[in-house]
Amino acid sequence: MAFLDALPATPAMALTGLLIAVVIAVPTWLASIPLRDASLADRVWSAFIAVPVAFYVWKTGGDARAFVMLAVTLAWALRLGLYVTVRNWGHGEDRRYQAIRARNQPNFALKSLWLVFLLQAVLGWIVGWPMLVATAPDRASWSVWDGLGAALAAGGLLIETVAD
Repeated sequence: MAFLDALPATPAMALTGLLIAVVIAVPTWLASIPLRDASLADRVWSAFIAVPVAFYVWKTGGDARAFVMLAVTLAWALRLGLYVTVRNWGHGEDRRYQAIRARNQPNFALKSLWLVFLLQAVLGWIVGWPMLVATAPDRASWSVWDGLGAALAAGGLLIETVAD
């Protein structure tokens, strides 16, 4: 229950991370309205995770564990964000979002704020929670488990890149 041990030092950081994700979601939602393209959320999905994570590391000063995790997270986020943006460029709204749009008429433009953008911001923020533990000031120094985790994450990033 390491996350519970980290809680006394992290509630303000966690809430700030959520605010950061929302600050990314709202302008993206606003941009999606005139474009009629809620799939813009896919292009910023990785930012909902990576930007709060970068904030956690910056706020705590970070250690070797935090910087390695941040580097892997940023590499993943940049790769995924660019890949999805290039893949979807000029293709209009993804069919999944077209289906969501059709099911949520009338007023999908407003409903998409919470159905798509804020929901994904909250989910991305939750995915970034392990960094709250990794950046806790009372964490032990780098261990073999950290090295194994970093290697596993880097391997996963490589496999995802080749698969795409």
